[in-house]
Amino acid sequence: MKTKQLLLLICLTLSFAFVSCSNEEEIINRYKLAIKVTHQGQTLENASVRIYESIKDLRNKENHLFEGNTDKNGFIEFKENINPDLYFAGITKPEECLSNRFSVNAIQFENYEVTPTSIHPSDHFIEELEVEKTIPLKLNNKTGLGLLIYTYGDDEATGFIEKDEMFFYDAFPINTPEKVKIKYFDTVISIDHITQGSCEEITTYELH
Repeated sequence: MKTKQLLLLICLTLSFAFVSCSNEEEIINRYKLAIKVTHQGQTLENASVRIYESIKDLRNKENHLFEGNTDKNGFIEFKENINPDLYFAGITKPEECLSNRFSVNAIQFENYEVTPTSIHPSDHFIEELEVEKTIPLKLNNKTGLGLLIYTYGDDEATGFIEKDEMFFYDAFPINTPEKVKIKYFDTVISIDHITQGSCEEITTYELH
C-alpha cells in the first residue's frame, strides 16, 4: 500500500513539474510589444499607434497589422499574434500635428523600429518613441538655382530641387526646421521663416 502511495506521489510530482515547465515555456515563447510615446520629454496620451511588418508599408501607410491608442501614461501594449520579429511603428496625433513621420523619412531608426520582448512577467522592457510637430510642406524654389537638401547630420544630400520647381515634404519638422539644411554648394538657403502651418492642408513656402 505504501509503495502504491509513494508511486502515486512521484507521478503527481512529475506531472506537476511537467505542467509547470510547459506553462513556463509557453509564457517565454509568447511575445508582446510594449511602447511608450513621448513628445518633448512628456508622455503623450491618446496617440494613435499602428504597427507594420515592413518599412515600405509604414512609409506608404498601408497594411498595418495592429493599431490602438496610448493611455494616460502614453503607454500601449500589443500581445496578440506577436512574433519575435522587428516591427515598424507609425504614430500620429493629428489634432496636435504630432507624428514620427519625419523620423521615418530621415531614417532615425530609434523613433520607429520596435522589437518584441518576452511576455514573461519579469521582462519589463518598453520601447520609447518620440514624436514631433510636423506639417505637409511644399518648398517652391524661386532662387534661380538648383538646390540640395540635407537631413540634419547627414553628409550626403537627400533631395534636390530644380530651379522654379517644388519639393514636397509629407512631414516637415515645423518646430525644429534646423533639422533640414537647404544649400547651393556651401551657401545655406534660410528656412527660418517657416514657423507655422496646418497639419491638414499643404502649406507652400517660397525659397529666395
